[in-house]
Amino acid sequence: MHNTQPKPPKLPARRAGFGRCTTLLYEHQESLEDEDLAEYATALGLDARRLITEVLAGEHLARVREDFRSGARAGVNGTPTLFINGIRYSGAPQADALLAALTTRATSRANTAFSK
Repeated sequence: MHNTQPKPPKLPARRAGFGRCTTLLYEHQESLEDEDLAEYATALGLDARRLITEVLAGEHLARVREDFRSGARAGVNGTPTLFINGIRYSGAPQADALLAALTTRATSRANTAFSK
């Protein structure tokens, strides 16, 4: 059973490589209990006890909620969610489909720029 308390994915950005943290959380998104977070913090060279204390105290709750609301307003309903020039991409995640969408959007944007 998963804890429903929001977790602070941005917290370690201040203390370790943000990319390493987000990759680790994304790869283990089905395992985000406090014990799991402590293990990931240790793997990233963070103070696991401090991380759990901050999570339990709700120290980052307002920021996490705002990030969640911001994503919901933008149309994010899962990960990964991709945007091309500010428009949510809902096509297939394969390279050829993404390339076609990028090309179409770039062409459309270029045509709009030249017609003004």
